Amino acid sequence: MWLLVVTAAGGTVAYAMIEKLSLLDALYLSIITISTVGFAEPAGGFSTAGQVATIVLVVVGVGTVFYTATVGLEFLLEEIIAGRAQSRFERRRIRRMQNHVIVCGYGRVGRAVASRLTDGGSNVVVIEQDSGLSEMIGGTPWTVLEGDATHDEMLDRAGIESAAVLIAAVEDNDNLAIVLSARARRQDIRIIARASDQQSERKLYLAGADRVVSPVAVGAERLAAMAVDPELSEFIDIAVHGDLVDFKIREIAIRPGSSIRNQTLAESTIRHSTGALILAVRRRDGSVNVNPEGDAILKDGDTLVAIGTAEQLQRLESLVNAGTTSPQSS
Repeated sequence: MWLLVVTAAGGTVAYAMIEKLSLLDALYLSIITISTVGFAEPAGGFSTAGQVATIVLVVVGVGTVFYTATVGLEFLLEEIIAGRAQSRFERRRIRRMQNHVIVCGYGRVGRAVASRLTDGGSNVVVIEQDSGLSEMIGGTPWTVLEGDATHDEMLDRAGIESAAVLIAAVEDNDNLAIVLSARARRQDIRIIARASDQQSERKLYLAGADRVVSPVAVGAERLAAMAVDPELSEFIDIAVHGDLVDFKIREIAIRPGSSIRNQTLAESTIRHSTGALILAVRRRDGSVNVNPEGDAILKDGDTLVAIGTAEQLQRLESLVNAGTTSPQSS
């Protein structure tokens, strides 16, 4: 575009100086020459210098017009065709996903969550409204969608119908809208939300979140634990982050028909046969038996909270789900 403007300006100056025309007449001749619409020469015709200037202006001007048009068309095609192709690719990729995780927001929390999930082998779809952030994370291993996660159509694009978990990691008000929308679409999806204060935490639970995490509260608890009980804090780091030992924590539900239902924890031989350690048993009524004794009875609807390596937890899941028709863990 600037090249075209410079060419027109040069032609105007040349006509004004050589043919002694006014600036308006000179600009008029330059424009109609460059545009190739044709014109009538001024009275008496052009001088030799004016004819040379016209020849140069026609060659340079026409070339500049075609170049500008080509660049503009190329940009337009890239934006439309490439954008649509990318959109189709994303839709196909998301449709093939099963049990993936949707992360709403790519701020500091969302970025860390997506990275951690990817390291753990999960498929991740990130929804980010900020176009600058969306472009910045284009080279990451997760699928990135630019848009407002509070809108139902964005959750549909992210594949909420086949997702296992949705994480709302934006502002509290937006998180509330996301949780309400996601819970209305899927009653069985696991929803985890970030909250900045206790009031927001209560509202998010009422909206349908399964778990609500306050980074400020968690950070305060960790700092206090490190000060008061550093050994316990170190163990939590090992268990949760796997920095020293590849330990993981998993919840496994005891479903009807399970081979261990109605057995005591000791009778189930979980520790001996799988190597996993049962940290707690969450009962159907919501109560939690932390560090259960061997005589604790395991019943239908209970959830085992276990810690172990990936292989140990897989063996535990197989043991618990033996005999059931629809095993499920989280």
